[in-house]
Amino acid sequence: MKSSKLPQLRIIGGRWRGRKLQIPDVDGLRPTPDRVRETLFNWIADFCSGSNVLDCFAGSGALGFEALSREASHVTMIERNHRAWENLLLQAERLGSQSVDIRKGDAIALVPQLSSNYDLVFVDPPYAQGFLKQMVIELLLQNGLLNPGAKLYLEWPQGEQFELPLNEFTWLKQKKAGQVNYAMVEWLGSR
Repeated sequence: MKSSKLPQLRIIGGRWRGRKLQIPDVDGLRPTPDRVRETLFNWIADFCSGSNVLDCFAGSGALGFEALSREASHVTMIERNHRAWENLLLQAERLGSQSVDIRKGDAIALVPQLSSNYDLVFVDPPYAQGFLKQMVIELLLQNGLLNPGAKLYLEWPQGEQFELPLNEFTWLKQKKAGQVNYAMVEWLGSR
């Protein structure tokens, strides 16, 4: 008999370490792998606690819930797929998180409507829509949504060309895992 149980991923650190998040069956949804999340959160270990976080393409919620587990003060998640959005609401309820704002809609439309400033932003759009990375970065800058010293996490597939606006950001870390490139950059606008 075939099980209808959804796949899961585990939170790898912090107060919810070991807790499992369900991954909805949504085309194109690719949660950030454990190995990449572990590296990312090692990079920002001293920065995550107390930070205001924006997860622009939340999907499974792996990055946003990991940040909350590691004492981020607040996380805003944006997800346009209805089933993924519903799953995010369910996972937040299961974890008992009061410090998360889960918004349904397109990041390009919702980012300009945000009224908060962020210390940490996750920008990992669906691989088929890599152009969204640049658009979100431009919207963050145009709308003044970054706090001084803000860090952005970027993720893109092997072979995709991506140009960082070097007059606005500096590369802090960059790695590759399998077919995934990922990096941490810092906003220079406050310097």
